[in-house]
Amino acid sequence: MKIACVSSYNYPKVNISHKVNFKSHVDWFDDEPLSPLFESLLEHAYAARGVAYTGSTSTVPDTSRLEDVGHNIMNFRILGNSSYSGESLARKPEYFKILGNSGVTNIIDLINNPKLKEYCDKHGLDYYSYDMNWGYGGQALLNDEENLIKEYSNNLCQQGLNKKEYDETISAYKSKLAKEKTSAVCKLKNLINEVNKGHFYMSCEYGEYRTVNCLALVSIFNPEWYGEKIAPATTEFAKKIQNMFKNLTSEHKQILGLNEDYCKYLSGHIEKLVKTI
Repeated sequence: MKIACVSSYNYPKVNISHKVNFKSHVDWFDDEPLSPLFESLLEHAYAARGVAYTGSTSTVPDTSRLEDVGHNIMNFRILGNSSYSGESLARKPEYFKILGNSGVTNIIDLINNPKLKEYCDKHGLDYYSYDMNWGYGGQALLNDEENLIKEYSNNLCQQGLNKKEYDETISAYKSKLAKEKTSAVCKLKNLINEVNKGHFYMSCEYGEYRTVNCLALVSIFNPEWYGEKIAPATTEFAKKIQNMFKNLTSEHKQILGLNEDYCKYLSGHIEKLVKTI
């Protein structure tokens, strides 16, 4: 497998000047189209009073770009190569009218929203789903493997297994961890390939922690990332990234295209992330 060629140590610095400093929209604006949920609530409220509800009159002009109306998108961020991130546009389907004008051809969904896929199909956009839930549980790749094995071993010791049973069970558990790690690395590599094409809009429900942490993963473990590296949203996730880097095998590094120079770069910057965020 071909490994990405990196010739120097002049890699982009990791952005550690902020946590989640995206533009957040928390107030209602008169010119902001309402989400389908609020439209439905208003419709029921009007009906309870015997009044017909005609719907929100606000629209997004077809000639607009996301850059122009991003202040109405929660946690909106402009990335490089005609790419953006923020809240799920399943909440604001009227914005699909302007994605093409902004250069977006692909929606990256981190919560597997069927409605979002439906809108993509309707408007001729590619849809890519990546489940970020694996980053928030006890998955091997983002956790200290030695601690996972130690905890599992302690539980086994309380079950009264003989040595043979213990050794076989521990061996099976280690094999399971190895498969989980490799599977997670391959899924991340597939996502990185999508991101490197550019022209995407990435979102979770509100475009906040899950999206930020995903951007951190695909920028930090991606030598071809376009622009400034993204910092994770929390210290906790920075430590998970540190665990992930520690857990990567030679095979994993080859899959991700991380050569020796880039790994040296990652070692220093991930350590800085953990200490700074």
